[in-house]
Parts: sequence; structure tokens; C-alpha cells
Amino acid sequence: MKKIIMVFIGILLLAYFFIVQRVSVNAGEEATLTKKPWFYGEKGINLTPLSEQTIWSVQSTDIDITSVQPFVLNEHFLQLLTADDIPIDINIHFTFQHIKGKTPELIQNFGKDQAWYTNNLKEPLKNTIEKFIKKQSYQKITEDENTSIQLQEFITFGVNDFLNSRKIPTKLLDVRVGAINIPRSILEIALNKEEDRQKLQTQLIRKDIEEASAEADKTYMDKMNITVKEYIKLKQLELKNKELENQRYAIECAKENNRSIQINMGMGNSK
Repeated sequence: MKKIIMVFIGILLLAYFFIVQRVSVNAGEEATLTKKPWFYGEKGINLTPLSEQTIWSVQSTDIDITSVQPFVLNEHFLQLLTADDIPIDINIHFTFQHIKGKTPELIQNFGKDQAWYTNNLKEPLKNTIEKFIKKQSYQKITEDENTSIQLQEFITFGVNDFLNSRKIPTKLLDVRVGAINIPRSILEIALNKEEDRQKLQTQLIRKDIEEASAEADKTYMDKMNITVKEYIKLKQLELKNKELENQRYAIECAKENNRSIQINMGMGNSK
């Protein structure tokens, strides 16, 4: 008898740990039960959600918890072309809320978690935004506040119309248009091109100055009827005179300020 009782207790423990599951449903949540019996029994989803309670069920029943509180969904659409063919990245921030009492219907018809958005709304939404952006210039879409408001209203209308036409039990509470940027990869290419252009322009200017200077030197030598060697000697004398003038200026400044100044001057025989 004792042995039979121990076996019975063991069976109960096995049932508790491997057959029975316990799930708590908190405030602002709904639980959807989908029965999948291993051998026999009723199958399918229970369209009446359970809320704020503890659910005891067998392991063969799926229990999906869905929030009916407002939630934010951030979307990033990349490299959309403006009317002047400039690619932009745009961030849109949505606030949605699943309709209370309809979460089992949402799971049954549109999938779990964010499948209702990813599989149904995301691509039509992207196409809608692409069409709007394609009609606006880059300057207008990034600097004109009215254009941003129009885009927000355009998205709001499109999303609400889609949710209603597909009978998705989710409502749109708010839409905010976030940052609009040129893709970093495109921006880096443009910056590199501008840097190369600036370098080339600097090189051309330097070349023009050097050529102009050389031409001026040649014209002067022709006018004065002197050789290149004589011209170089003349330039050396000009530099020496400039150096002496600077030294004299320093001495005069020192005298005016009652200061002393030491200047090392090398004297050599001129040839």
C-alpha cells in the first residue's frame, strides 16, 4: 500500500513539473490560450482573453501574453530619394495600442508579437512615405516645418486607413517625424570629393603663382639685360638689405623703450 502511494505521489510530481504550467497575467495585459492537445480533445484558439489572473494549464496549451497598454514603435527608412535625387534616411516614431478584448483575434489573424506590423503594415507604409518624399526637394523636406507636418498627417491618414481596411485590432495614437539625414556613406563620399577638389584647386593656384613669379623674373632680367647669375646675386643683396633694415628697426625700438639689444653681425669680404 505504501509503495502504491509513493508511486501515485511520483506521478503527481511528474504531472506538476512536466505537464502543468502556471502563468500570471498582470494589469494591462491579456492572455490568449491556444489548445494543442497531444492525443485528443478540443483544438484551437480561445477568442475570449484572460486578464489579471493566474492561469493553470497543461503544457500542450500555448499561452500568449499581449500588452494592451500604449507602446512606441520606432521605424528607420533608409535611402529614400527626394525630388532632386538626394538619398535621405528618415526616422518615424509611432505610438500604437492594441484594442482591449481583441488580442486573441489579433494573434489568430495577424500573428504574434509584431508580426501584425512586419508582415502587413511595414511595406505599404514605406511605399507611402517614398511617394511623398519623391515629390519634395531635399531643402524643403529638411527645412520647411509645414512639409514635416504634411508628412505626419499623410502617414497618420494612411496608417489609420490601412488598419481599418484590414480590420487589424490596433489603433494609432500618435506619429512623430524624427531626424532626417543624408546616409553617412553618401556623406563621406561627398566630403572626400570636396576635399580632393579643394586640394586640386590649391595645387592649380600654387602652380599659377609659381609660373607668374617665374615669368615676372624673366621679364625683369630681359628688361635689365642681366644674366640669371647676376639676377640671383641681386636677389641675395636685396635679402641682405632687408635683414639689415630689420636689425636697424629693432635697435631703434630698443632705444625708444630704454632697453638693450644684442645683435650678432657677421662681417665678411664681399667679392
